Amino acid sequence: MSNINLICEDCGIAKRDAFQESGVPKIYKGDYVKANFGREWMWVKVTEVIRNTLKGKLANDPVLPETIEAGYFEGKLVEIKKKEICEHIRGEKDD
Repeated sequence: MSNINLICEDCGIAKRDAFQESGVPKIYKGDYVKANFGREWMWVKVTEVIRNTLKGKLANDPVLPETIEAGYFEGKLVEIKKKEICEHIRGEKDD
């Protein structure tokens, strides 16, 4: 997955807010969601959904030095809230 929308205006706070207002779709294990980690938007492959909390693994490496220095890397386990995501891609459902 690409984090090409790094600091791009089309994936910022406004996009996140619009995504949230439109209604977050049902998210399943195996789906991908995009969330902000510092200044960098990164993809997360969802491994667990618990109400409004998503657990998963980062699906791409960061490119910003401050994100790397903060300890983020592809495969890192993270936990985010549904209200923090700005984009969603349906993945293959894992049982």
